Amino acid sequence: VSTNKEHKGYDIVVDNEKIEVKCSSKHRGIPDCFGSEFDQNNNLIADFLYIVRVNNLIPYEIQILSREEFNKYSNLHNKKTIIKISSKLKTDLEKNKVGKAVRL
Repeated sequence: VSTNKEHKGYDIVVDNEKIEVKCSSKHRGIPDCFGSEFDQNNNLIADFLYIVRVNNLIPYEIQILSREEFNKYSNLHNKKTIIKISSKLKTDLEKNKVGKAVRL
């Protein structure tokens, strides 16, 4: 994931092509995206969207959508606001400083 504001909206660059990568354990569908991956018109910023399908954490398929293919549907996308959970809370939960874990 790129945190550089100059590279907003995509994860990696290969041969000057911007690529956004999503992983899913589901056989179909597209994982939800972040608002930062789109421009003000709900168009994908990256040149390509790669959807990596995994089974037991092992990739078995990559589906590739071009920006042009994806953006043909941009008027149908629903924009929602999300709350980004603080990394401090995530760290404190991992270190058992807050919350509790139940082993199964």
